[in-house]
Amino acid sequence: MNNNADKWLTLAEAIPQSTLSEPEARRIVKRFGKFLGPRNFGDIIKYPPDVAEAIVRISHLHGQGWSTEDIMETLARKDYQPEDSLNEQLREEVNQLLNRQDQACRLMQSAFDLVQDMMADMTVLTAKLAETEAKANGLRKENQSLQAKLAQHNHPEE
Repeated sequence: MNNNADKWLTLAEAIPQSTLSEPEARRIVKRFGKFLGPRNFGDIIKYPPDVAEAIVRISHLHGQGWSTEDIMETLARKDYQPEDSLNEQLREEVNQLLNRQDQACRLMQSAFDLVQDMMADMTVLTAKLAETEAKANGLRKENQSLQAKLAQHNHPEE
């Protein structure tokens, strides 16, 4: 969950902040919830920090005789629609994905750098092994030559 989720409230957190009874607040959220800007944070639905005030205002309008349709129309005109919340959520999710992709790219670059260093070390090691093998072959030939001379020296009759 990101830092922005800390500012948002679950319904259980928002209802006590309103002056309404829990059943009345839940009834308003059930009827007008899409206008309250709900947002999914993983498996948890949260609302903007001012949701308790919005619930109270809706209840107040209802108490003044406003119809459900009139309240919905007013809320829709106030641009307090879930599309804004959805766009914000999508924007944040895309940013999170981009951050993860950036981190993965940096990790891959680091791995490529390590592989490149290992390949350079392998090239040096291979060259040293080839040099050592050439020296070993030279020493073997010299050893064979010395053994042949020693054999001739020890057994001159052959």
